Amino acid sequence: MFTCLPEPVDMADRWQAVAYRHSVIGKQAHDARIAALMIAHGVTHLLTLNPTDFARYDGITPVTPQEIVSQGR
Repeated sequence: MFTCLPEPVDMADRWQAVAYRHSVIGKQAHDARIAALMIAHGVTHLLTLNPTDFARYDGITPVTPQEIVSQGR
């Protein structure tokens, strides 16, 4: 049902660059890793319950389940 994207060999460098660029600290590092992987693969939209956690990342559009449901009406 879902495609699993491979992790690039330079993922640690990409992750560090994203975290540095956006002044990420603490638990936010997990979101930065997701953002770095998305950027590496050209993925632009992310379904999430926490859109504000991803608003800082350029080129990534956070989408909530509520937005999806309301578009279907």
